[in-house]
Amino acid sequence: MKNIDKEKYQDPYQYIGFLVWVIGNIFGQSMDNSSANKDKILFSNFMVLAALYWLLNEKDNIINQRTLAKYTHLREITVSTIIKKLTKQGYVAISIDKSDKRSKSLLITSKGVNFLRAMLDDVIEKEAKINKNGLSSLKQGLAMLLKEVSNEH
Repeated sequence: MKNIDKEKYQDPYQYIGFLVWVIGNIFGQSMDNSSANKDKILFSNFMVLAALYWLLNEKDNIINQRTLAKYTHLREITVSTIIKKLTKQGYVAISIDKSDKRSKSLLITSKGVNFLRAMLDDVIEKEAKINKNGLSSLKQGLAMLLKEVSNEH
């Protein structure tokens, strides 16, 4: 096996994409282990559920898996897999249009809303610690980074 060109490729911790990925994993693991997460829902599933909740409240229209995938920047198959699991666990319901069986909209059950409320309290607490440590400018920088990389796709 040939060695990687160390002149060209740096330690992974020198790349912002790697740093963001690691930070997301650490934050996700802390949420996976949250006392509010009684059903041990994976952080990625929680994020899809939270995004669905926001879209349903903000957009006031039918939200389907394609819309949710586009909003979360996840592949449609990934969102489909997560929604199936959340539906089986009772957090999400799927409504089928009687006039068009292909048209399915996603809804959050009362169990899903209660779970989100408990978990979001934990998220807000973690965010407050970040802001307390003077890292609010980091959040602004990450928002700018997200906008930048989103424009590339």
